[in-house]
Amino acid sequence: MGLRRARKGSDQGRSIRPDLVSYEIDIKAKAHAAFDRLWGTQIGRAKAYHWLARKLCIGFVDCHISYFDDDQCKEVMRISDEAFKEGTFFG
Repeated sequence: MGLRRARKGSDQGRSIRPDLVSYEIDIKAKAHAAFDRLWGTQIGRAKAYHWLARKLCIGFVDCHISYFDDDQCKEVMRISDEAFKEGTFFG
């Protein structure tokens, strides 16, 4: 794939690869989907993010999937899938 110029934010003026942008969006969407099915069934969003922050050993203010790298997104998916299967959502 060719390169295109970013137009907004901190990427302004830098070349980015659309295939990598698509991958990043895809993995974050998958992490969100795995996590959202948990908090949507049990408790509110804020409590769920506090739970996730504890599981990831990060601060609550840093616990936002859009901030996460690939490894953190994969960990969110693993933790969420495990909690969903075991029914240990936020205990």
